[in-house]
Amino acid sequence: MKKFSAAWTVLIILVCSTVVFASQKQELENKIKYINTTISNKQYHYNLAEKKYITYINNLRDLSAKVQILQKKLNENEANLKKLSSEIDELNKSIDQLTKKLNEEKAKSAKSLKAYYYFYNVEKYFPQGLYYEYMNKKIAHYLQERIKSYMEHQVLLNKQKQELLAKKSSQMKLTKKISEQKNIQIDQKNKMDILAKQASQLKQAYIRDIVNLQRQRNYLQVVLNKVIQEEIKKQEELRRQRELEQAKLLKEKQLKKAQELQKQQQESQMRLENMHTGLRPPVEGVVVDNFGVQTNNVFNVQTRNDGIDIKATSGSPVRSIAKGKVDYVGNLPGLGGVIIINHLNGYYSIYAHVNPNVSKGQMVQEGQIIGHLSGDILHFELRRGSVPVNPLNFINRRYLGG
Repeated sequence: MKKFSAAWTVLIILVCSTVVFASQKQELENKIKYINTTISNKQYHYNLAEKKYITYINNLRDLSAKVQILQKKLNENEANLKKLSSEIDELNKSIDQLTKKLNEEKAKSAKSLKAYYYFYNVEKYFPQGLYYEYMNKKIAHYLQERIKSYMEHQVLLNKQKQELLAKKSSQMKLTKKISEQKNIQIDQKNKMDILAKQASQLKQAYIRDIVNLQRQRNYLQVVLNKVIQEEIKKQEELRRQRELEQAKLLKEKQLKKAQELQKQQQESQMRLENMHTGLRPPVEGVVVDNFGVQTNNVFNVQTRNDGIDIKATSGSPVRSIAKGKVDYVGNLPGLGGVIIINHLNGYYSIYAHVNPNVSKGQMVQEGQIIGHLSGDILHFELRRGSVPVNPLNFINRRYLGG
């Protein structure tokens, strides 16, 4: 009784520890579930940041390409401006040279008039100023023809200069516009670069958070596994205690059953062993083949029969010779339908060529109908253990003919 109480005490302790384990396990699983949800949320936002980062990088790439294109245009325009400035400088030099030659021609003409004035003593007839005015009218055509080509060339050069200056002004406006566009693109690029860096930093922050959460989850998983392993050990101990209790109960039950069976076997054995000729045969008829070894005079061979063969009316009822348990019901080659009854005392009775109406495991009483003959011959054996014995030593021959 003390041992039984101690075992139940152990079982109660194990059951209580199981309740504690369930609470710990549920708490750890809830924490892991919460961390998994948080990781999923972080991964979702990380994916958003990644998409934004990729968008910013692509925009940066496009803006850089646009800046390069504008820079190329700007360089081309600056080269054109430089070329125009060079051309204007060359025109200015040409205009200066032409103006110088024109002035030289004018001075030369004036000197020639002055020399002519003094050479021909005109001063006594005309005052110098009046003479010049007069002569200027006279030689105006001559002088115009002489310097005409210079003046036309000068006009042409000035016209070309104005055109170049207009081109230069237009080119400068275009250059300014391109420069402004370039500055706008550079400003957008700088802003996009800041956004890309922010997105990258946000990505790194999410990655750090996810890694830390994964470490926490792994730690909790290790703790959970440890708790589960401990619970498995406790469950094994609980199962072992239960098995011990069940084995103990089973052993007591088996002992009790064995004692009852032994008592039944002793009673049945006493009945079988003490009533050698008192049992009714399984079927009433005539014995046509006896137990043991027999010699066939026709074929000069010996045959062995482990039982007896009883000829009876076809379909006659077959009865159990004593109380017992049906161990086998089925068909066997050469024997047809077979029933084997364990009489629980070391003896087995075998009935062949029978259509059974009992099932395996069924308990039968002495004289109970267990089937009917499938023909007109019953092969009947009686064995002690596996050793066949002569059934006629136990059957009342009064019920058998032959």
